Amino acid sequence: MVLDDWGVLEVVLSNAAGLPEAATTIHRLVTRWNVPHDKITFDKLGIGRNFPNHLARHGITTAIPYAGEGRPQDPNSYVNLRTEAGWKLRNRLDTTHPVYAPPAPGCPPRSMPQRPFFFCSGEYYVRLVEELRPLTYGLVGRKCKLMPKDEWATILGHSPDVADALIQSMILTS
Repeated sequence: MVLDDWGVLEVVLSNAAGLPEAATTIHRLVTRWNVPHDKITFDKLGIGRNFPNHLARHGITTAIPYAGEGRPQDPNSYVNLRTEAGWKLRNRLDTTHPVYAPPAPGCPPRSMPQRPFFFCSGEYYVRLVEELRPLTYGLVGRKCKLMPKDEWATILGHSPDVADALIQSMILTS
């Protein structure tokens, strides 16, 4: 999945690609979209633990490993990194959510509505909407927690790979 500040640019889905094929696809997308290597994320758990070796064969050595259960950037508000990334996605999709706008010279800082998030066309879109629909948040004490991934997969009847990739991409946003 390739994104920029405006939205989703391209999505490649495959249930037949192994790690070497996935690394080759990432290299192709990085080249096509001119993606800096330090803006690439990958799931570092399970099968992904060996993925850096496959990326390195394509000269990609600064990709960011992701573990959803890892420490969030704001540990006072979120129970894990996956929840924080999911909340960022939620806010990014909400065009009424205000964003900071740098002040013009002589003017105070202000907030403004954000631009809509773009989704390129493709087979992935219907699946993405289906996967995002059942997601809910709860509170653990005073911290926000996204529905556990195993519960989410049970509701869907399959792994939420497309939505999970989009959520994962949000760790790179502010």
